Amino acid sequence: MQASRKAKKSKKRLIIATATGVAGAVVVIANATALPSWPGGPSADVKAVQVDAAAVQAALENAAKAGGAPGGIAEVTDERGRKHRFFTGEADETGRKPAANDRFRIGSLSKVFVSTVVLQLEAEKKLSIDDKVEKWLPGKVPAGSPITIRQLLQHSSGLPDFVPHLPSTDLKTEYTPDQLLALIKDDKPTFPPGEGWAYSNTNFLLAGMLIKEVTGRDWRQEMDRRILKPLRLNSTTAPGAATSIRGPHLNGYATNGPESKELVDVTVLSPTMADAAGEIISNSGDVSRFLGALFGGDLLPTKQLGEMEKAVDAPPLQGGYGLGLMRTDLSCGISVWGHGGQIPGYNTWGASTSDGSRVMAANVNKLIEPQSTSTDSFVKVMEASFCKK
Repeated sequence: MQASRKAKKSKKRLIIATATGVAGAVVVIANATALPSWPGGPSADVKAVQVDAAAVQAALENAAKAGGAPGGIAEVTDERGRKHRFFTGEADETGRKPAANDRFRIGSLSKVFVSTVVLQLEAEKKLSIDDKVEKWLPGKVPAGSPITIRQLLQHSSGLPDFVPHLPSTDLKTEYTPDQLLALIKDDKPTFPPGEGWAYSNTNFLLAGMLIKEVTGRDWRQEMDRRILKPLRLNSTTAPGAATSIRGPHLNGYATNGPESKELVDVTVLSPTMADAAGEIISNSGDVSRFLGALFGGDLLPTKQLGEMEKAVDAPPLQGGYGLGLMRTDLSCGISVWGHGGQIPGYNTWGASTSDGSRVMAANVNKLIEPQSTSTDSFVKVMEASFCKK
Protein backbone atom coordinates (compact mmCIF):
# COMPACT_ATOMS: atom_id res chain seq x y z
CA MET A 1 0.00 0.00 0.00
CA GLN A 2 1.29 3.44 -0.80
CA ALA A 3 1.94 5.63 2.23
CA SER A 4 0.22 8.64 0.73
CA ARG A 5 -3.38 9.34 -0.17
CA LYS A 6 -4.51 11.99 -2.63
CA ALA A 7 -4.89 15.56 -1.44
CA LYS A 8 -8.49 16.45 -0.67
CA LYS A 9 -10.15 19.16 -2.73
CA SER A 10 -13.02 21.21 -1.37
CA LYS A 11 -13.71 23.54 -4.30
CA LYS A 12 -16.64 22.66 -6.52
CA ARG A 13 -16.27 22.87 -10.27
CA LEU A 14 -18.94 23.51 -12.86
CA ILE A 15 -19.94 20.56 -14.97
CA ILE A 16 -18.71 20.99 -18.53
CA ALA A 17 -19.27 18.36 -21.21
CA THR A 18 -17.28 18.36 -24.45
CA ALA A 19 -16.84 15.88 -27.27
CA THR A 20 -13.50 14.07 -27.28
CA GLY A 21 -13.36 13.16 -30.93
CA VAL A 22 -13.72 9.44 -30.10
CA ALA A 23 -17.09 7.94 -31.03
CA GLY A 24 -19.13 7.14 -27.94
CA ALA A 25 -16.91 9.06 -25.52
CA VAL A 26 -17.26 12.33 -23.59
CA VAL A 27 -15.19 14.05 -20.93
CA VAL A 28 -16.77 15.80 -17.96
CA ILE A 29 -15.18 17.99 -15.28
CA ALA A 30 -17.10 17.49 -12.06
CA ASN A 31 -15.53 17.59 -8.61
CA ALA A 32 -17.92 17.46 -5.67
CA THR A 33 -17.02 18.72 -2.20
CA ALA A 34 -14.77 16.17 -0.52
CA LEU A 35 -15.64 14.57 2.80
CA PRO A 36 -13.36 15.07 5.80
CA SER A 37 -10.67 12.39 5.97
CA TRP A 38 -10.03 9.96 8.78
CA PRO A 39 -7.13 11.29 10.87
CA GLY A 40 -3.56 10.17 10.44
CA GLY A 41 -3.27 9.77 6.67
CA PRO A 42 -0.65 11.85 4.81
CA SER A 43 -1.55 13.07 1.35
CA ALA A 44 0.25 14.07 -1.82
CA ASP A 45 -0.71 15.55 -5.18
CA VAL A 46 -0.60 13.10 -8.07
CA LYS A 47 0.39 14.16 -11.56
CA ALA A 48 -2.17 13.47 -14.27
CA VAL A 49 -1.55 10.88 -16.97
CA GLN A 50 -3.49 11.30 -20.19
CA VAL A 51 -6.39 8.87 -20.65
CA ASP A 52 -6.12 6.96 -23.93
CA ALA A 53 -9.73 7.44 -24.97
CA ALA A 54 -9.45 5.45 -28.19
CA ALA A 55 -7.99 2.47 -26.30
CA VAL A 56 -10.69 2.54 -23.61
CA GLN A 57 -13.45 2.77 -26.23
CA ALA A 58 -12.00 -0.16 -28.18
CA ALA A 59 -11.58 -2.27 -25.02
CA LEU A 60 -15.18 -1.62 -23.96
CA GLU A 61 -16.48 -2.54 -27.40
CA ASN A 62 -14.40 -5.74 -27.35
CA ALA A 63 -15.70 -6.66 -23.87
CA ALA A 64 -19.29 -6.33 -25.05
CA LYS A 65 -18.55 -8.30 -28.21
CA ALA A 66 -16.72 -11.06 -26.30
CA GLY A 67 -19.73 -11.61 -24.08
CA GLY A 68 -22.38 -11.15 -26.75
CA ALA A 69 -23.72 -8.19 -24.77
CA PRO A 70 -26.01 -5.67 -26.48
CA GLY A 71 -24.24 -2.69 -24.91
CA GLY A 72 -21.96 -1.28 -22.26
CA ILE A 73 -20.71 1.72 -20.30
CA ALA A 74 -17.31 2.73 -18.94
CA GLU A 75 -16.15 5.74 -16.95
CA VAL A 76 -12.59 6.77 -16.12
CA THR A 77 -12.00 9.54 -13.58
CA ASP A 78 -8.51 10.94 -14.01
CA GLU A 79 -6.11 12.59 -11.57
CA ARG A 80 -7.61 16.03 -12.22
CA GLY A 81 -11.14 14.88 -11.50
CA ARG A 82 -12.17 14.79 -15.15
CA LYS A 83 -14.68 12.06 -16.01
CA HIS A 84 -14.13 10.32 -19.35
CA ARG A 85 -17.27 8.41 -20.34
CA PHE A 86 -17.59 5.70 -22.97
CA PHE A 87 -20.61 3.93 -24.46
CA THR A 88 -21.25 1.12 -26.89
CA GLY A 89 -24.27 -0.66 -28.35
CA GLU A 90 -27.78 -0.56 -26.92
CA ALA A 91 -29.28 -0.24 -23.44
CA ASP A 92 -32.42 -2.26 -24.19
CA GLU A 93 -34.52 -3.81 -26.94
CA THR A 94 -35.87 -0.41 -28.01
CA GLY A 95 -32.45 0.46 -29.39
CA ARG A 96 -31.88 3.27 -26.88
CA LYS A 97 -28.21 4.07 -26.46
CA PRO A 98 -26.61 3.70 -23.01
CA ALA A 99 -26.39 6.92 -20.99
CA ALA A 100 -24.08 8.08 -18.21
CA ASN A 101 -26.73 7.82 -15.48
CA ASP A 102 -27.91 4.33 -16.42
CA ARG A 103 -28.02 1.96 -13.46
CA PHE A 104 -27.12 -1.73 -13.50
CA ARG A 105 -26.67 -4.64 -11.13
CA ILE A 106 -23.06 -4.72 -9.92
CA GLY A 107 -22.96 -8.29 -8.59
CA SER A 108 -19.91 -9.12 -6.50
CA LEU A 109 -18.58 -5.56 -6.61
CA SER A 110 -21.06 -5.32 -3.71
CA LYS A 111 -18.44 -7.13 -1.61
CA VAL A 112 -16.26 -4.00 -1.47
CA PHE A 113 -19.14 -2.03 0.08
CA VAL A 114 -19.87 -4.77 2.64
CA SER A 115 -16.21 -5.23 3.56
CA THR A 116 -15.87 -1.47 4.05
CA VAL A 117 -18.73 -1.49 6.57
CA VAL A 118 -17.16 -4.40 8.49
CA LEU A 119 -13.80 -2.61 8.64
CA GLN A 120 -15.48 0.60 9.79
CA LEU A 121 -16.96 -1.41 12.67
CA GLU A 122 -13.47 -2.61 13.54
CA ALA A 123 -12.15 0.96 13.44
CA GLU A 124 -14.90 1.84 15.94
CA LYS A 125 -13.77 -1.10 18.15
CA LYS A 126 -17.13 -2.81 17.82
CA LEU A 127 -15.45 -5.98 16.57
CA SER A 128 -12.06 -7.33 15.52
CA ILE A 129 -11.59 -8.93 12.12
CA ASP A 130 -9.70 -11.68 13.97
CA ASP A 131 -12.78 -12.50 16.06
CA LYS A 132 -14.18 -15.96 15.53
CA VAL A 133 -17.38 -15.85 13.50
CA GLU A 134 -18.88 -18.19 16.09
CA LYS A 135 -18.61 -15.39 18.68
CA TRP A 136 -21.11 -13.27 16.76
CA LEU A 137 -23.11 -15.87 14.84
CA PRO A 138 -23.25 -18.98 17.02
CA GLY A 139 -24.32 -22.02 15.05
CA LYS A 140 -24.35 -20.18 11.71
CA VAL A 141 -20.95 -21.30 10.47
CA PRO A 142 -21.41 -24.69 8.80
CA ALA A 143 -17.75 -25.64 9.20
CA GLY A 144 -17.59 -24.82 12.91
CA SER A 145 -16.01 -22.25 15.15
CA PRO A 146 -12.36 -21.80 13.94
CA ILE A 147 -13.34 -19.44 11.08
CA THR A 148 -12.53 -15.74 11.64
CA ILE A 149 -14.10 -12.62 10.16
CA ARG A 150 -10.83 -11.97 8.31
CA GLN A 151 -11.12 -15.38 6.66
CA LEU A 152 -14.65 -14.58 5.52
CA LEU A 153 -13.59 -11.32 3.89
CA GLN A 154 -10.49 -12.94 2.36
CA HIS A 155 -12.21 -16.10 1.07
CA SER A 156 -9.82 -18.24 3.10
CA SER A 157 -12.54 -19.78 5.30
CA GLY A 158 -12.95 -22.96 3.26
CA LEU A 159 -16.74 -22.54 3.30
CA PRO A 160 -18.45 -24.00 0.21
CA ASP A 161 -20.33 -21.65 -2.10
CA PHE A 162 -24.14 -21.66 -2.04
CA VAL A 163 -24.47 -20.25 -5.58
CA PRO A 164 -23.98 -23.58 -7.46
CA HIS A 165 -27.07 -24.87 -5.61
CA LEU A 166 -29.33 -22.13 -7.00
CA PRO A 167 -31.56 -23.21 -9.90
CA SER A 168 -30.27 -21.63 -13.09
CA THR A 169 -33.73 -21.26 -14.66
CA ASP A 170 -35.50 -19.70 -11.68
CA LEU A 171 -34.42 -16.11 -11.11
CA LYS A 172 -37.44 -14.84 -9.20
CA THR A 173 -37.59 -17.00 -6.07
CA GLU A 174 -37.14 -14.95 -2.90
CA TYR A 175 -34.60 -16.27 -0.38
CA THR A 176 -33.70 -15.45 3.20
CA PRO A 177 -30.04 -15.61 4.28
CA ASP A 178 -30.80 -18.69 6.37
CA GLN A 179 -32.36 -20.42 3.37
CA LEU A 180 -29.22 -19.72 1.33
CA LEU A 181 -27.03 -21.06 4.15
CA ALA A 182 -29.14 -24.21 4.30
CA LEU A 183 -28.20 -24.98 0.69
CA ILE A 184 -24.67 -25.96 1.78
CA LYS A 185 -25.55 -27.84 4.98
CA ASP A 186 -24.46 -31.18 3.48
CA ASP A 187 -21.38 -29.83 1.66
CA LYS A 188 -17.91 -30.53 2.98
CA PRO A 189 -15.44 -27.65 3.58
CA THR A 190 -13.17 -26.93 0.65
CA PHE A 191 -10.16 -26.88 3.02
CA PRO A 192 -9.48 -26.19 6.72
CA PRO A 193 -9.92 -22.50 7.66
CA GLY A 194 -6.89 -20.41 6.73
CA GLU A 195 -5.19 -23.16 4.72
CA GLY A 196 -6.18 -22.14 1.21
CA TRP A 197 -8.12 -19.73 -0.95
CA ALA A 198 -11.40 -20.35 -2.75
CA TYR A 199 -13.98 -17.78 -3.81
CA SER A 200 -17.26 -18.39 -1.99
CA ASN A 201 -20.29 -16.13 -1.85
CA THR A 202 -21.20 -17.79 1.46
CA ASN A 203 -18.47 -15.73 3.12
CA PHE A 204 -20.21 -12.45 2.35
CA LEU A 205 -23.65 -13.80 3.07
CA LEU A 206 -22.30 -14.33 6.59
CA ALA A 207 -20.61 -10.92 6.60
CA GLY A 208 -24.01 -9.32 6.00
CA MET A 209 -25.52 -11.33 8.87
CA LEU A 210 -22.58 -10.32 11.07
CA ILE A 211 -23.19 -6.60 10.46
CA LYS A 212 -26.77 -6.99 11.65
CA GLU A 213 -25.69 -8.91 14.76
CA VAL A 214 -23.08 -6.29 15.70
CA THR A 215 -25.14 -3.16 14.97
CA GLY A 216 -28.73 -4.31 15.36
CA ARG A 217 -29.42 -3.01 11.85
CA ASP A 218 -29.58 -4.73 8.49
CA TRP A 219 -26.39 -4.49 6.39
CA ARG A 220 -28.33 -2.45 3.83
CA GLN A 221 -29.21 0.18 6.45
CA GLU A 222 -25.62 0.35 7.66
CA MET A 223 -24.29 0.75 4.12
CA ASP A 224 -26.85 3.47 3.46
CA ARG A 225 -26.00 5.56 6.51
CA ARG A 226 -22.24 4.97 6.43
CA ILE A 227 -21.49 5.13 2.70
CA LEU A 228 -24.37 6.01 0.42
CA LYS A 229 -25.72 9.07 2.23
CA PRO A 230 -22.33 10.65 3.17
CA LEU A 231 -21.03 10.22 -0.40
CA ARG A 232 -24.38 11.15 -1.96
CA LEU A 233 -24.49 7.96 -4.01
CA ASN A 234 -28.06 8.60 -5.03
CA SER A 235 -28.15 5.97 -7.78
CA THR A 236 -26.94 3.14 -5.52
CA THR A 237 -29.35 0.86 -3.68
CA ALA A 238 -29.46 -2.54 -2.03
CA PRO A 239 -32.94 -3.52 -3.24
CA GLY A 240 -33.62 -6.51 -1.00
CA ALA A 241 -36.72 -8.29 -2.33
CA ALA A 242 -37.51 -5.63 -4.98
CA THR A 243 -37.13 -7.31 -8.35
CA SER A 244 -37.01 -4.32 -10.72
CA ILE A 245 -34.42 -1.56 -11.22
CA ARG A 246 -35.85 1.87 -10.52
CA GLY A 247 -34.83 4.85 -12.61
CA PRO A 248 -32.85 4.86 -15.88
CA HIS A 249 -31.00 1.59 -16.35
CA LEU A 250 -29.45 -0.90 -18.70
CA ASN A 251 -31.64 -3.94 -19.28
CA GLY A 252 -29.83 -7.19 -18.58
CA TYR A 253 -29.78 -10.13 -20.99
CA ALA A 254 -28.94 -13.82 -21.06
CA THR A 255 -28.94 -16.47 -23.77
CA ASN A 256 -31.98 -18.70 -24.04
CA GLY A 257 -30.07 -21.90 -23.23
CA PRO A 258 -26.40 -22.95 -23.50
CA GLU A 259 -26.53 -23.62 -27.25
CA SER A 260 -28.69 -20.62 -28.14
CA LYS A 261 -27.65 -17.19 -29.33
CA GLU A 262 -31.12 -15.78 -28.73
CA LEU A 263 -31.13 -13.17 -25.95
CA VAL A 264 -33.84 -12.99 -23.31
CA ASP A 265 -34.41 -10.08 -20.94
CA VAL A 266 -33.52 -11.01 -17.34
CA THR A 267 -33.58 -7.50 -15.88
CA VAL A 268 -36.34 -8.43 -13.45
CA LEU A 269 -35.01 -10.92 -10.91
CA SER A 270 -34.84 -11.50 -7.18
CA PRO A 271 -31.56 -10.10 -5.86
CA THR A 272 -32.13 -12.07 -2.65
CA MET A 273 -30.32 -14.88 -4.49
CA ALA A 274 -27.15 -12.90 -3.79
CA ASP A 275 -27.94 -10.88 -0.65
CA ALA A 276 -24.79 -9.20 0.77
CA ALA A 277 -22.63 -11.15 -1.68
CA GLY A 278 -23.93 -9.28 -4.71
CA GLU A 279 -27.36 -7.62 -4.72
CA ILE A 280 -26.41 -3.92 -5.08
CA ILE A 281 -27.58 -1.74 -7.97
CA SER A 282 -25.46 1.29 -8.94
CA ASN A 283 -24.13 3.22 -11.93
CA SER A 284 -20.65 4.03 -13.21
CA GLY A 285 -20.51 7.45 -11.56
CA ASP A 286 -21.44 6.15 -8.10
CA VAL A 287 -19.04 3.22 -8.33
CA SER A 288 -16.24 5.59 -9.32
CA ARG A 289 -17.04 8.01 -6.50
CA PHE A 290 -17.17 5.19 -3.95
CA LEU A 291 -13.82 3.71 -4.96
CA GLY A 292 -12.18 7.13 -5.16
CA ALA A 293 -13.40 7.95 -1.64
CA LEU A 294 -12.33 4.55 -0.27
CA PHE A 295 -8.78 4.71 -1.60
CA GLY A 296 -8.56 8.45 -1.05
CA GLY A 297 -8.91 7.80 2.69
CA ASP A 298 -12.43 9.10 3.22
CA LEU A 299 -14.06 5.90 4.43
CA LEU A 300 -11.45 3.99 6.44
CA PRO A 301 -8.52 4.86 8.69
CA THR A 302 -5.04 3.98 7.39
CA LYS A 303 -4.84 0.81 9.52
CA GLN A 304 -8.07 -0.72 8.25
CA LEU A 305 -7.40 0.26 4.63
CA GLY A 306 -3.99 -1.36 4.99
CA GLU A 307 -5.63 -4.57 6.23
CA MET A 308 -8.03 -4.45 3.30
CA GLU A 309 -5.08 -4.29 0.88
CA LYS A 310 -3.14 -7.25 2.37
CA ALA A 311 -3.57 -9.58 -0.57
CA VAL A 312 -2.97 -13.32 -0.68
CA ASP A 313 -2.35 -15.37 -3.80
CA ALA A 314 -5.71 -16.14 -5.35
CA PRO A 315 -5.45 -18.11 -8.59
CA PRO A 316 -6.69 -17.46 -11.22
CA LEU A 317 -6.76 -13.74 -10.36
CA GLN A 318 -4.09 -11.64 -12.05
CA GLY A 319 -2.77 -10.30 -8.74
CA GLY A 320 -4.30 -11.33 -5.41
CA TYR A 321 -7.21 -10.94 -3.01
CA GLY A 322 -7.38 -8.76 0.10
CA LEU A 323 -10.44 -8.25 2.30
CA GLY A 324 -13.35 -8.03 -0.14
CA LEU A 325 -10.92 -6.56 -2.64
CA MET A 326 -9.18 -7.83 -5.78
CA ARG A 327 -5.71 -6.65 -6.77
CA THR A 328 -5.02 -6.68 -10.51
CA ASP A 329 -1.41 -6.37 -11.67
CA LEU A 330 -1.35 -4.69 -15.07
CA SER A 331 1.27 -5.18 -17.79
CA CYS A 332 2.53 -1.60 -17.39
CA GLY A 333 3.62 -2.28 -13.78
CA ILE A 334 0.61 -0.64 -12.10
CA SER A 335 -1.46 -2.56 -9.56
CA VAL A 336 -5.09 -1.51 -9.20
CA TRP A 337 -7.66 -2.43 -6.56
CA GLY A 338 -11.36 -3.14 -6.93
CA HIS A 339 -13.63 -6.04 -7.77
CA GLY A 340 -15.46 -7.72 -10.59
CA GLY A 341 -19.15 -8.51 -10.46
CA GLN A 342 -21.38 -11.04 -12.19
CA ILE A 343 -25.10 -11.61 -11.79
CA PRO A 344 -27.57 -12.78 -14.45
CA GLY A 345 -27.80 -10.05 -17.08
CA TYR A 346 -24.76 -8.02 -16.02
CA ASN A 347 -20.97 -8.04 -15.87
CA THR A 348 -19.23 -5.24 -13.97
CA TRP A 349 -15.75 -4.19 -12.91
CA GLY A 350 -14.58 -1.28 -10.77
CA ALA A 351 -10.93 -0.46 -10.07
CA SER A 352 -8.78 2.28 -8.56
CA THR A 353 -5.17 3.20 -8.04
CA SER A 354 -4.11 2.70 -4.41
CA ASP A 355 -4.44 6.44 -3.70
CA GLY A 356 -7.80 6.90 -5.42
CA SER A 357 -6.37 9.34 -7.94
CA ARG A 358 -7.60 7.41 -10.99
CA VAL A 359 -10.72 5.25 -11.00
CA MET A 360 -12.61 3.26 -13.60
CA ALA A 361 -15.99 1.52 -13.67
CA ALA A 362 -17.37 -0.53 -16.52
CA ASN A 363 -20.43 -2.68 -17.21
CA VAL A 364 -21.83 -4.71 -20.09
CA ASN A 365 -25.45 -5.83 -20.00
CA LYS A 366 -24.94 -9.57 -20.26
CA LEU A 367 -23.03 -11.97 -18.03
CA ILE A 368 -19.84 -12.96 -19.87
CA GLU A 369 -19.02 -16.66 -19.81
CA PRO A 370 -16.75 -18.44 -19.20
CA GLN A 371 -15.24 -16.60 -16.21
CA SER A 372 -11.81 -16.49 -17.87
CA THR A 373 -13.24 -14.59 -20.86
CA SER A 374 -14.91 -12.11 -18.51
CA THR A 375 -11.70 -11.50 -16.57
CA ASP A 376 -9.58 -11.15 -19.70
CA SER A 377 -12.04 -8.72 -21.26
CA PHE A 378 -12.17 -6.40 -18.25
CA VAL A 379 -8.43 -6.57 -17.65
CA LYS A 380 -8.07 -5.10 -21.13
CA VAL A 381 -10.44 -2.26 -20.15
CA MET A 382 -8.29 -1.65 -17.06
CA GLU A 383 -5.08 -1.73 -19.09
CA ALA A 384 -6.51 0.93 -21.38
CA SER A 385 -7.79 3.00 -18.44
CA PHE A 386 -4.68 3.04 -16.26
CA CYS A 387 -1.63 2.46 -18.47
CA LYS A 388 0.17 5.17 -20.43
CA LYS A 389 -0.02 5.26 -24.18
